Amino acid sequence: MLNEYFEIIIDVIFRFHGTINKFIGDAIMAIYGAPFAIDDPAMRAVRTAVEIEQRIAILNHRRKEEQKPVVHMGIGINSGQAIAGNIGSERRMEYTVIGDEVNLAQRLEAAAREGEIFISQATWEKVRERVEARARDPMTVKGKSIPIRVFEVVGVKD
Repeated sequence: MLNEYFEIIIDVIFRFHGTINKFIGDAIMAIYGAPFAIDDPAMRAVRTAVEIEQRIAILNHRRKEEQKPVVHMGIGINSGQAIAGNIGSERRMEYTVIGDEVNLAQRLEAAAREGEIFISQATWEKVRERVEARARDPMTVKGKSIPIRVFEVVGVKD
């Protein structure tokens, strides 16, 4: 089931020019704009998330008909500066991104329930004219002393 789920997600990430940073258990961390600059990374990330949700819904419908377990997932997106590069030692090196903005994206993903796409205020400000979203109650997350503004994406304006 997980490989079938990952196949869909990876396909969509690559189509929008994202980079698979790592697999974290049953989650995938994707980045937009590193290691290569791309135009409009925030909107690419949102379009990726919306399409993933649509394609996973189709997969889940088929799996239900086959009486198989379904996938439950939420998505978190944040925009900002991060340190990107190879981290590790001579024996094992891994390209990754680190920093507060990366941590916030992970916190948003952890808070999102099935079918939810949570974006930070930083991302919202970059995509607000092209995305339909509703403000959620401010959220207290680990590592932040004040609650953060969160928006739930409900669609993309074409």
